[in-house]
Amino acid sequence: MQFFSNTVLIIGLTQGIFLAFAILLVNKKKHLHNYFLSALLLLFSIVLAHEYLNGSKFFSEHIMFFYVSFLTPLLIGPCLYFYVISLLRKAKFRKIDFLHFLPFLVVFQTGAFVN
Repeated sequence: MQFFSNTVLIIGLTQGIFLAFAILLVNKKKHLHNYFLSALLLLFSIVLAHEYLNGSKFFSEHIMFFYVSFLTPLLIGPCLYFYVISLLRKAKFRKIDFLHFLPFLVVFQTGAFVN
C-alpha cells in the first residue's frame, strides 16, 4: 500500500510541475491568471512533495524544508482568490487585496524567530 501511495504522489507531483511550466511557456498571450494558475499548481506540487517526504528522514535532517513546505497551504487560498479575481475582473489589484497574505506572513515571521 505504501508503494502505491508513493507512486501516486510522485505522479501527481511531476504532473503538477510539468503543467505549471507548460502553462507559462506554451501560451503566447501572457495573462495574469495564467501566472496565478501556475503558482497554484506549484503550490499543490509542494504539498504533494511534503506528503511524500514526510515519511522519510529528510525532514529530520533539513528542518527548514519542512518549515517551508508546512507553510505552503497558507499560500493556496490567496493564490486561488487572486486567480478567480483575475478571471472575473480585468482591473488591477488594490493594496487591500494583499491582506490575504497576512496569515502567511504572520506565521512565517513568528516561526522565523522560534527557530
